[in-house]
Amino acid sequence: MPPKQYNWDFFIAHAGPDKRTAEKLYDLLESKSRVFLDSRSLKYGDDWDIELRRAQRQSLVTVVLISKQTDDAYYQREEIAAAILLARENKEKHRVVPVFLNRKAQKNEGLPYGLTVKHGLTVSNKFPLTGIAEQLLDLLSQLAKNAKHGQPLVPKTPEKNSTTSSGTVQGFPEDLIDFEDQRHLFKGMITDSPAKRLMFIQAPGGRGKSSLLRMLACYCEQDGIPYCSIDSSGQPYDSPHFTLSRVICDQLGLSPRHLANALKSFSVYRSEDELDDPDTVSQILSGVTVTHDGLRQRYTKERLRNAFLDDLNELVEQKGVVVCLFDSFESLSAEEEEWLLEALLTPVARGKLQNVIVVTAGHRWPKVNTWEWEKNAHLINGLPLMKKEHIKIYAERVNINITDDEAAHYWRASGGGIPLYMAMVVHNVRTLNEGP
Repeated sequence: MPPKQYNWDFFIAHAGPDKRTAEKLYDLLESKSRVFLDSRSLKYGDDWDIELRRAQRQSLVTVVLISKQTDDAYYQREEIAAAILLARENKEKHRVVPVFLNRKAQKNEGLPYGLTVKHGLTVSNKFPLTGIAEQLLDLLSQLAKNAKHGQPLVPKTPEKNSTTSSGTVQGFPEDLIDFEDQRHLFKGMITDSPAKRLMFIQAPGGRGKSSLLRMLACYCEQDGIPYCSIDSSGQPYDSPHFTLSRVICDQLGLSPRHLANALKSFSVYRSEDELDDPDTVSQILSGVTVTHDGLRQRYTKERLRNAFLDDLNELVEQKGVVVCLFDSFESLSAEEEEWLLEALLTPVARGKLQNVIVVTAGHRWPKVNTWEWEKNAHLINGLPLMKKEHIKIYAERVNINITDDEAAHYWRASGGGIPLYMAMVVHNVRTLNEGP
């Protein structure tokens, strides 16, 4: 079975008219996996909107049934959008598998955004629903196998002494570095009402930037501080003033009613309901096509940026402080960085976003004039390296005993304690000790 943190293996998203097909697929999967399907899994009295969102977040795979009915299925489109967002947050955490109920559905030009790049399955006479179920169960078996061999779908902080079947050292050697100065600085940004609420970190690869951000995220979780964590190394966000804004709001647990109001004219969903209703907000956002020409207009971008600021300020009023973490900053597209500068960094620096903390980490700082930002941002150039004693501790945690002299030698071989290189050195030592 996949990792225990999942309550469900499959979450089936379908249009209302495809309910019977969804139930057939459920019956084919149910005996060998944990499947969530609204018509079979909800109990009388459940708040179905809450339970559906919770079940999808606790599922390993969202199976999306695609037919001609999908275009008009507002709730299914919301589930599709949620699945894509989960996959974007961490492609190893959640998978999205489209299942086209016929060849015609596969050629549908109106496919929801994000599904067109997903490898899917198609029902046909030669490949009926039973074959689809077998393929999905094979996928589940492979994911479980990967998890068993140290390749979990959800990479929680690995055990310090874990290894893969091939002997590759798992875990994060940089976790031995406490990053005390950086963490102390971050805590002060939150608790001491400082003038600087921005932190820009630049360091070469393998220095522990991602581990530091994990530590900051852990601090936020422990203190109940809303935070978002965006890794830019994956697929870029088209129309970031819409898509990236929405991802950040989703991670913060924020229903962006101002953003939805600014997008009403672009949405296929029409409603007279109050935008204080989170379901109405979600339906409006799900009904917006990311490639809509109107989203490219400068006036629209400004409206969406201002709406995002209003939504974020309302959350700050409720929670007191909000944290945004951005990893792999060098991978941002020009459009994404422009949005980030206009929608977050500059408003925070100028006080338009009170009590919003932003930390960026990557091979470079944002493309801004250093002198212009020194008064508003902590500019961190480089991160501390592992010490010789760290190397010995790390080797012992992966069951390799080395002397102090060997630790000093490996320290030099790792470029003076670069964590990534240290992991490679320890792996080579393990290989030599185990022999052919």
